[in-house]
Amino acid sequence: MIGLWFSLVIVLIAIAYMLLARACNKKVAHFCVSAIPIALYILVIMFGNYLERVLGDEALGLMLAVLLTSVSLGLVGVVLTVGAFRRRESRVGFLMATLLAYLPFMLNLIL
Repeated sequence: MIGLWFSLVIVLIAIAYMLLARACNKKVAHFCVSAIPIALYILVIMFGNYLERVLGDEALGLMLAVLLTSVSLGLVGVVLTVGAFRRRESRVGFLMATLLAYLPFMLNLIL
């Protein structure tokens, strides 16, 4: 069932990115979308007991989907950062967005 949660989160991120990219530039959209995994991670940690009562074993699937989303967005950030290096553009925003995207995965490794 992790595939369903992962698909749902990826679709949410894709829709958010498309809406933000139309409203502002793509760098800002990528940075805002990179904050979604850490927000979901914090929500799952905060409401973990409630989610376990409501979802049962699916709460673990939701947490794994958030972590997979974090890794996926981190890899997208790495690709965008390498592209910015090749084009000699500003890289600080992409680096910050990549670190922000990887933050839930890194926190899960530490904790």
